[in-house]
Amino acid sequence: MTVPENFKQEFIMPTTIEIYSDFICPWCYIGLDRLTRLAKERSVRLHWNPYLLRPDIPAGGVPLSAILPPEVLARAEATILEITRAAGLPLNRPALVPNTHQAHEIGQLAEAKGLGDAYHQAVFRAYFAQARNIGEPQVLAEIGTELGMDRDEILDVLHTGRYRAAIDDAAAHALGLGIRGVPYFIFASGKRFSGAQPYEEFLHAVDARN
Repeated sequence: MTVPENFKQEFIMPTTIEIYSDFICPWCYIGLDRLTRLAKERSVRLHWNPYLLRPDIPAGGVPLSAILPPEVLARAEATILEITRAAGLPLNRPALVPNTHQAHEIGQLAEAKGLGDAYHQAVFRAYFAQARNIGEPQVLAEIGTELGMDRDEILDVLHTGRYRAAIDDAAAHALGLGIRGVPYFIFASGKRFSGAQPYEEFLHAVDARN
């Protein structure tokens, strides 16, 4: 008996892509364009892992100019603007670069509720497109409630530090894997690469066999 193609597609188990990223990384934001398209064309599950690009940033955040020299910053911003425009991604960052530890902590809570992918995409949009301060607990609570999470639980998680150690352990594990930059992608095929690669590279990695 011939099985209809749509029937087979419906019951294909999704392949998991392990993604290491940080919410302040513009290349991670640009990578969303590739991942969103990939999720429409292949049966994939996106699993986000925390990575702390700048764990030294104070709670109040710092301006970009405090991280990069003016000439380097100008070149980097021009490149990012060009690529986001080409991808149709809005770019409207806040003045300060936040510490992302607490944003990752709520990411763990969202993952436990089956909202990990939705939360990560929402936080990237909040920071890069809506100029919201994702280092602020109240802002993280707003983002979470927009996804159906409980505001009081979000604030309690941050107050008690329920996932604080888990984020530190996950970040250390990423370093132990040799990951020194994000986004970093690990595919079920064993293929892995970093950076916002062309879309075809994502397709090849998903379709490859072990």
